[in-house]
Amino acid sequence: MYKCSNDESPAYLTELLTKHIPNRQGLQSWGSNMAPYDVPFNKRKTFSDRSFRTAGSRLWNSLPQDLRQSNSLEFF
Repeated sequence: MYKCSNDESPAYLTELLTKHIPNRQGLQSWGSNMAPYDVPFNKRKTFSDRSFRTAGSRLWNSLPQDLRQSNSLEFF
């Protein structure tokens, strides 16, 4: 996820992720604490809950902001 977030991963992985774009109502609350990736909603517990797209986005969003903004993979 670090490499995907910093455009260092293969395109096929980066294309699986959807960056969060705030809607009009969310503009006032948009800030540095907002989740950077949308987590797909699944009605049922399925294999898709464990997919790279879902699990990766959920885990990345749960990291503290200072860790997500590390300058290099080594510091991450």
